[in-house]
Parts: sequence; C-alpha cells; structure tokens
Amino acid sequence: MKTVLLILAAGLAVLLYFNGKPWWKRMFPPAPDYGLEFNKQRGKRRIMLLPVSWKTTDSTATGQTWMTPDTTFSIDTGYRKLKSIRVQAGNIVYEEDWVEHYLKDSSFNEYLVFSYDYDSLLPHRVMYSRSGDSAVQLSKSDGDSLLRIWHVERYPR
Repeated sequence: MKTVLLILAAGLAVLLYFNGKPWWKRMFPPAPDYGLEFNKQRGKRRIMLLPVSWKTTDSTATGQTWMTPDTTFSIDTGYRKLKSIRVQAGNIVYEEDWVEHYLKDSSFNEYLVFSYDYDSLLPHRVMYSRSGDSAVQLSKSDGDSLLRIWHVERYPR
C-alpha cells in the first residue's frame, strides 16, 4: 500500500511539473499584466502605447516603469523617454508618458508629460516644461501638436 501511494505521489509530481504552470494559473489567476498585453486598452483610451522594444526598469507591487533602450540622439530630437504606471489593489489607477525634446547645443531640454487618471471624469492631462522652469498645463491637442513638431510618433509601429 505504501508503495502504491509513493507511485501515485510521484506520478502527480511529474504531472504537476510538466502541467503545473497552466494549472496553477487557472486555479489562482495572476494580477492583470499592464505591459504590452494592455496596449489594446491603451489604444481604446487614446493613451500612448508601450513600444515592444522597451525594457522595464522598476517593478513593485504599486507600480512599474519602462524606458527606451535608445540612449543616443541627434541634434534637435524629440523622443519618448519612459512610461510609468501606478497600481492599487491590483488595478491600474494612473499612467504617464514622458517625452523629451533634446537640444544638443542648448542649455535646456523641453519635456511633455502625458498622464491618464483611470478614476477621473477628465482623465487626460498634459504638462509642458523646460529645464529650470516650472511646468504648465496644456490641452491634449496642444500636446499632440508638439509631438508632431518634435517628430515623435504617438503610436509607434
């Protein structure tokens, strides 16, 4: 009898080893993933998508940050710098995208921060600043105009 139980336990261990991950996820589903899998929802809400090439730099229970792997830019280049999200009780509540206009021969850079508050009636907010100056709020259409002037794609392919 003891041998039969050991064989059954070994068989169950082998079965769970090879099929355990899907079984475990079915029984205890993980928290939603707000990385690339969430881009469809971002598109519906008109939020900048997370590019495929970006790498996560910081991940905690309350948030996550992704950054561009590109570190060299030419004169007068605008580029998307990072995406950051904040999570509460497993649900995304806030998201922001940082865009920098890099002026190589200048003493200042320009920044746009597109934020989206998932719990707000007016969820979109755009802030503009220059190095050393305080930020000012812009309309979403003004922020989109600056993106076009800086040659930054809102929804990269």
